Amino acid sequence: MSYPGVAVGLVPAGYGEWARLWFEQRRFPRQAASRKADLLYYPYPAAPTASPTPVAAWHGCGEARLLQRRPLGRLRATLGIAGLSGAAAEIFIGLGGSSDGAARRRTVPPMAPRAFDPAEQKEDYERRARYDLPSSYVLADGAGLEEIEFLLAGWTWVDSAMGDSISLVVLSRSWPTTSLVRSRAMALDLDLSVRAVERVKSEDLPAVYRGAEAFLFGGWGHGREAVCRALACGLAIVGIESPEAAILLGPAAYLVPALDARRLGAACLTVLVEPDVRERLRSRAREQGAPLRADGPLRALLGHLESIVERQAKPRL
Repeated sequence: MSYPGVAVGLVPAGYGEWARLWFEQRRFPRQAASRKADLLYYPYPAAPTASPTPVAAWHGCGEARLLQRRPLGRLRATLGIAGLSGAAAEIFIGLGGSSDGAARRRTVPPMAPRAFDPAEQKEDYERRARYDLPSSYVLADGAGLEEIEFLLAGWTWVDSAMGDSISLVVLSRSWPTTSLVRSRAMALDLDLSVRAVERVKSEDLPAVYRGAEAFLFGGWGHGREAVCRALACGLAIVGIESPEAAILLGPAAYLVPALDARRLGAACLTVLVEPDVRERLRSRAREQGAPLRADGPLRALLGHLESIVERQAKPRL
């Protein structure tokens, strides 16, 4: 397969940790230099300790993914991370990044897959039916184990007012999460209005999001990707205040102070019983979620790479 304006050159990488270490630290930089490349881009947080070509490294995945249990894997990770100190730029997923072209640290806004769109699709009803979802539900996804009890404590305020007409659906990707949701829901007498739904297929996930009345989150760390998906789907969002959440969501969410389960439940209840509030949040979410679905993040990344090349090409005085 070929793409306009893209020249593809194959560089043998070999197999195993030793081959990967050699490729990252020596073979790849030498090949870039021999091809007179303007920039060497590593799509993960690593860089060669020495390179004749400027290097940019991507921090979209965690550094822990580079760590291996074997000694050679640890050596590879150590060298890769050490090389970052000499990189021309490091690029992170983030918001409100500096527009300074000379900045070494750059940020690219988060991205949601294009399938997460507010428009209902003809297959959505069938996809949701596979998981026997209730007709009306609030969705929670990406919650860590430490957030489950907090979310359920907040939900008690919704359940006491309208538990017969709406459910909380908690998406689960592991048995410990499912078990905790079910046991805590039963202990709080919420077992009739709280559902743990396991292993939703990726192709069905957008339909499950679109079917929700609102999205509920109790923390930013575990749930950032899920919040981005909810925003891209144009859902009314209720969650916990944090600097990151405020920047990304702004007026597209009803945010309350951390650890205040009563206010979280009251905010969720307000969104559910007041159509004007819910529709205002949905409208804002559709506006702010559109760039996450489009090619905005990719264009931001490309813009950073181009500016790094331009900065490196300028003669130093």
